[in-house]
Amino acid sequence: QGMANRRQYFVEHGAVSSDHGVHTPRTVKLDQAEAARLFEKGMAGTATREEALIFEANMTYQQAAMAVEDGLVMTMHPGIHRNTHAQTLAQFGPDAGHDIPFAVDYATGLQPLLNDFGTAEGFHFIPFTTDETVFSWEIAPLAGFYPSVFIGAPWWFLDAPDSMLRFRSAVTETA
Repeated sequence: QGMANRRQYFVEHGAVSSDHGVHTPRTVKLDQAEAARLFEKGMAGTATREEALIFEANMTYQQAAMAVEDGLVMTMHPGIHRNTHAQTLAQFGPDAGHDIPFAVDYATGLQPLLNDFGTAEGFHFIPFTTDETVFSWEIAPLAGFYPSVFIGAPWWFLDAPDSMLRFRSAVTETA
């Protein structure tokens, strides 16, 4: 309920989108008791890495459910190991060039979310990637089928002219 209230506050103040920097695009629909159990473990600092990732996957799913209700466009930026160099982090702080991409599986990870909301009226979902092969292999086919999926333009180091041309070539025919 707290997250829905905050989303409503942002909608009332002109927000049109919610951006989700998740570890992976994995989505899971947990029952309320299991989600509460994982939340409590996380708050106590006793959750395992896998439990934290499952909780994140559930929250991603829940954010999609709320987006169907409140109309905020949902964007997702997964697949980045953040702040990988301790010395650079200590000296310069976050976002100083030591975020490293890793491969993710959009089609499998998003299946629960898209099964439930991919054809929902008014839902708009934009997955982004730093993996050029994913544009044509996963995201374009998802956008070609699901009316709610839109293709996120190249970002990060993919915003160079040659990369954008490859992006356009990769997605235009399929999506």
